[in-house]
Amino acid sequence: MNNWLLTLLIDSARASVCGRQVGECRYFKPVLSIALNGGGEAAGNQASTSEPSRGRASRDRTAKAEEQAGERSGGRLYLIAVLSKSGAFVFVTRADLLIGCPAEKVLPAIERCTVESIDQPRGDRVMRLQFAAKKGTAPRGSNFSLLLTLYGREGSAVIYDGDEPLDGVQRPNSRAGIPRPALAPPFSTISETVLCSMLRSDAGVPGLDQRLRKMFAGDSPEQAAAKLISFRDSVSSGARRIHVLAAGNPADAAPVPEPAGDAGQADGISGPFADVLSAAETIGRALVESELAKRIADGLKPAGSFIAKKRSLLEKLLAEHQAAAQHDGLRKRAETLAAYQSLVPPGTSTIELPDPYGSGKPIVIELDPAHPIHAQVQKLFKKASKLKRSLRFLQMKIEHLQALIGDLERRRDTIAADKNVTHALDALEKLRMEYQIPVRTHGRAAAGPAEKTYRRFDLGPMWFVFVGRNNRENDELTFRAAAPSDYWMHAQQAAGSHVILKSKGGKGNPSEAVLEAAAGIAAYYSKAKHSSIVPVICTLRKYVRKPRKAKPGAVHCSQVKTIFAEPRLPDKQDK
Repeated sequence: MNNWLLTLLIDSARASVCGRQVGECRYFKPVLSIALNGGGEAAGNQASTSEPSRGRASRDRTAKAEEQAGERSGGRLYLIAVLSKSGAFVFVTRADLLIGCPAEKVLPAIERCTVESIDQPRGDRVMRLQFAAKKGTAPRGSNFSLLLTLYGREGSAVIYDGDEPLDGVQRPNSRAGIPRPALAPPFSTISETVLCSMLRSDAGVPGLDQRLRKMFAGDSPEQAAAKLISFRDSVSSGARRIHVLAAGNPADAAPVPEPAGDAGQADGISGPFADVLSAAETIGRALVESELAKRIADGLKPAGSFIAKKRSLLEKLLAEHQAAAQHDGLRKRAETLAAYQSLVPPGTSTIELPDPYGSGKPIVIELDPAHPIHAQVQKLFKKASKLKRSLRFLQMKIEHLQALIGDLERRRDTIAADKNVTHALDALEKLRMEYQIPVRTHGRAAAGPAEKTYRRFDLGPMWFVFVGRNNRENDELTFRAAAPSDYWMHAQQAAGSHVILKSKGGKGNPSEAVLEAAAGIAAYYSKAKHSSIVPVICTLRKYVRKPRKAKPGAVHCSQVKTIFAEPRLPDKQDK
């Protein structure tokens, strides 16, 4: 994201974002959506009275009250970060752009915290949100900060507790989450004298887009610096309407002067916008729409490969059908050879014989000198009969394959045109399961959670579990979604769900409390859920294997330990 545009965005969004309470944070790669409820103080005071032990109905009433309080205080905002490999971007909007997406809940540590400040550390392409927690919600919440890193190959979002990384998405342990020192004063704060000096030496200025710089290339360094500073100050003060140049990658869009006439539109300049917030939102919405479309397109690639394979098979069947359609000619050669076999000398490889049907044209027959003529006559009759029998079977297979390809292409095109991401992904999953289309990435089975929503429970800020809903999903979850180092659990000697305990990116082993909570979930989703204590086996996923020809859900595991757990779910349920 352009450094100067980020500065303008932060300055413009500060009044509307600060004081708001963080709601649900959701991530549908590469889009991160952070809900910011209006009326942070009122909502926060009410939320702080909610204890983990309260019932679901009470929690629902509290959530509804928080939402109503937010609406009375200006409604809800969404801070959207597009953490894309093609370029990161951030903006603020009042619309939930991930509605209808099977987005994953993330960053639970900052939920119900209030945004205390928002700034740009060291003038770099990083947005920092500092939080203040309400009493009783997070002991050290006042030290929580969220860094949105918007440079490099892809952006990241990392929560820090003081200086310690706590949680994040995209690259939670990357050094990209730590602000780097600016190599030069940013364009938003640089003086005219320093800018003039830099223009003379052709030094780079953070935020001064090269395309903007070229617009004043015909002037002397003094004149260019004066015009650039005047343009910057008029934009920063709101005295000038915003135009942005987004040629190439929209994520790199930068403010530029208003174009003369209509010539600027062809150069990728868009506008005018009333303010920087609306300019950033327009660019951001287009980026989100593009990224969601990419998710669907990427999901359709295996279906495209599957269709290509079916088309290749269809071509082979059509060639076989064409060969089988020649059975009458083959039988005719067999009958001709049978009629004149006494005239064929031994050891002949090719012979021309009169047509017994009176066409007047000789019939050329290829022979095998190593075999007697009567044996070759029988072979020709047998092959002709076989081709005639296969003709109807081949026709049926061709018609079936043509119908299958037509259905696949029709459904693929419908999914590609569907603007509702949930509908598209659901239809894609049904298509994949119906036709058993393999989903692979770089030769390995693709992980399930990125394309499909499993039953999920968060166990603190660093751990969560996936739970299978049936035998088929148990297999998929264990052998496709789970990594070898994930923890695998199942109720001992009782039918039930496979439970996978996964880390959110941190290092180290789960605590006993986390293991017991995960075991409690495995016990709850088993036939033994009505027992007071249930033995649950636990091992690493790499020690779980599927016996040959075993039914879905059946596995064999080794190096297990037993955890005795009470069948129960965490307070925040995701059934």
